[in-house]
Amino acid sequence: MESRLLQLPGNHLVMVRRSTGEAIGTDWVYNSASIDKARIVWAHELSSQENNELLRYFEGRSVWTAEVRKAGVTLTATPDSDTPFYVPGEPRNRDF
Repeated sequence: MESRLLQLPGNHLVMVRRSTGEAIGTDWVYNSASIDKARIVWAHELSSQENNELLRYFEGRSVWTAEVRKAGVTLTATPDSDTPFYVPGEPRNRDF
């Protein structure tokens, strides 16, 4: 998934949403020590307020939701057309 995101232009913020049945001990959120300079930043999906703070802090990045389930992971571009955090020219819903 990361290699596919790196093929797309710009920087990215991936909000990781875990299903309740996902195995404990499997974590998807790892970031480099220089998080502000990273092409991809991974974050757990939190409360609306906390998510909005992340979106403001990382403004200008394409935002994705990674839904982690037992069957696999689906990566979807942010569907909210009122925010500019999708990759221009790419489909809004894109599964990898």
